[in-house]
Amino acid sequence: MPDVVMIAVTPAALIAGALIGTWRARLDPRSGLGLQLPSARHAVIFTAAFLALLVVHEGLYQLFGLDERQSDWRTYEAGAIALRVVFVAFIYPLAEELFFRGFLLGLITRKAGVIVAIVATALFFTLLHLPLGWIGPLLIFTDGLFFGFARVGSGSLLLPAAFHVVGNSIAVIQRLS
Repeated sequence: MPDVVMIAVTPAALIAGALIGTWRARLDPRSGLGLQLPSARHAVIFTAAFLALLVVHEGLYQLFGLDERQSDWRTYEAGAIALRVVFVAFIYPLAEELFFRGFLLGLITRKAGVIVAIVATALFFTLLHLPLGWIGPLLIFTDGLFFGFARVGSGSLLLPAAFHVVGNSIAVIQRLS
């Protein structure tokens, strides 16, 4: 049971922080959080860019041997694996996007402008993950920047959330293979 609690604490805190912060800052859920559909044009453009980013990241991971440092989830019991798959592939990315590219990006944009908001949320996003080595933080930071630009460029939180789910799902598959 403690494993379940530890896994659930971070996304619960992020979601609660995003919802309470949005309410207290009086951000509009539609435009402030990006809870609207992107245009088809934006979806195609950002999806193509995301696929290119994935190729570059996977190449760098293999070049620098980062895929070998990933934890091997096959040593866990079936229930623990299922829990990790659900949380890492779906719940964490959705909670993180709601907090970082929804609430926090909207709040910082209002106070300091969109470029500062994108860079700041990418930095906070990187700090949350604290990867090893020098290339890991760089790749996570570029993900954060891309997610921020996708959120701002499309006006929708749905694109970066979908990209984040795909990226994390690939990581899950790599840890299980």
